Formats: sequence, C-alpha cells, structure tokens
Amino acid sequence: MYNRSSKRKALQRLSWSAALLAATFLAGCDKKPEGQVVAVVNGDEITQQELNAELGNMQLPEGAAKDEARNLALDNIVNRRLLAGVAKQQGIDSSPEYIMRRQQLDEALLVQMLAQRTARPMKQPSSQEVKDFVAQNPQMFANRAVLTVDQIRFPTPANQDYAKALSPAKTMAEVVTTLNRLGIKFERGTTQADTATMPPEMFKQISSIGSSEPFVVPGPGVVSVNMVVSSRPAPLPENQVNQAATAMIQRRNLANELNTMLKTAKAEGGVDYQQGFAPPKAAATDTAEKALQAAASTAPAQ
Repeated sequence: MYNRSSKRKALQRLSWSAALLAATFLAGCDKKPEGQVVAVVNGDEITQQELNAELGNMQLPEGAAKDEARNLALDNIVNRRLLAGVAKQQGIDSSPEYIMRRQQLDEALLVQMLAQRTARPMKQPSSQEVKDFVAQNPQMFANRAVLTVDQIRFPTPANQDYAKALSPAKTMAEVVTTLNRLGIKFERGTTQADTATMPPEMFKQISSIGSSEPFVVPGPGVVSVNMVVSSRPAPLPENQVNQAATAMIQRRNLANELNTMLKTAKAEGGVDYQQGFAPPKAAATDTAEKALQAAASTAPAQ
C-alpha cells in the first residue's frame, strides 16, 4: 500500500534528483571557453581538436584569412550543435529512421577509417611495378580515349536466352528488333565512356570490334548493349602518368587487403541469408572496393 512514509521517500528522491539536475545545469553554465575549449554551447564544450577537424573539411580559397576562416568554421559547429539540440527537443534522435541512418553513417565512417589505417603502413609501389602497371593498362594512359556510345539498357531477364538471341545482331537496329520480339522493354540513349575506367578485357573487346558491331555487357541487375559511335584520343599527360599509376596501384592493393579482411570476417562470423536474398555470384568479387565506394558516398568527409 502506498502510505505516507513511501510518499515522503518518493518526494525526497525527487528533491535529490532536482538538486542534482540543478547542480549539473549550474556546472554547465560555469564552463568557460578557455585553453583547449574554444566555445561553450548550452554547457557543451567545443574543443580545438573539433575546430581543426572542421577546418580540414572546409574548401578554403587560396589566400583566405586564417582567423576569419577559423571563426567561420567555429560558427558552423555552433550552428550545427544548436540545430541538433532543437532536433533532440523534437524527439528526432529517438525515431527509427534516425537510428537506422546513424548506424549507416557509423558503419561507413568505420570502413573509411579502417581503410585509412590499413593504407598507412603499406609500402609504396616500386618504380618497376609502376612501369609494369602502365604497360599492362594502356587504355588508362597512352591509349586512353573518350568514346561516344550508342547504348541500349534493360533489366536482366530471368530467362538467360536473351544473350543467345542477341549474338547474331550486327547493328543496333537488329538489337532493337530482337528485344521487341522477345518482349523486353529497354531504354536507349547516347553516353560517353572513358577507357581509363574500363577493365583491360573490355578495352580489348572494344578495340577488336571497334565501331563495326554492338557488344553486350551484362551487369548486376542491368544489361547494356553498346556500339561505339566515335572515339576521341585523350592520353594522360606524360608528367601525370607515374603519379596516377602509383595511386591506382595503391588503391588496388588496399582493396585486396580489405577483401582479405572481409573473407576472414565472413568465415569467422558467418552470414546467413534468407532464401532469395543472397547476392549473385557475380557480385562476390571486389566486394571490399564496393563497400569502400559506398562508405565514401555515405560517411562525412575526413
């Protein structure tokens, strides 16, 4: 039964809680922006380290006044902190959408930082390794070109017979006729392709076919049929070749290292998909590279 003694104890607990909250609030009010603390927003400290990180993310024009840029960066943090406080007051931080998106951002940021930590101790590629890479990938350097492509795209059909049906097609008109006969809906347009972003096998295929006939490129969920309309040479300047090749080798080596980590993590942790949700076998390659790209597009800049 809730008697007077219980009521009195409850009131005492409320009084202690109120006193504790008041003390915390007053302590927050007493905080001063000094030393490594450059500002205080509603009792919440903003440190020099946070300010430096904000400055690092800003695209500052050459010759910008350092003090003015610093103060602007701090104002950005203050404004963001205040608006975040308003969002919390409205309960947004407890909504399912916020919790899900915060998890996505946290995971993406962790992947980015894992990549950065993994890349730091990796050795620079040797001059011979760079030279070999350039020789093996002429489409990225001396033979680089920008292609204008007539392209037809359609969702990958469940029935794989489409590939056999398209193989005799020697013109885009014949491709259109075949797709219409098969009842496959498609989109058609002109696009540009940079040979520097193509796998060597595709570049060899295009080089051998040229603009004489279309070629089919199956992809995850989408098939494209392409025919080169024109080609414009765009060789990479000689003074940029070594630097570009070095960066590409480093990224490849990093992706390989992350893929090894990923395979180990999958083997140790295990992944159990509901029937029908497992990724296609074709998606099993370069998974770490794709995760890295997704992280780069999701996580905040570092």
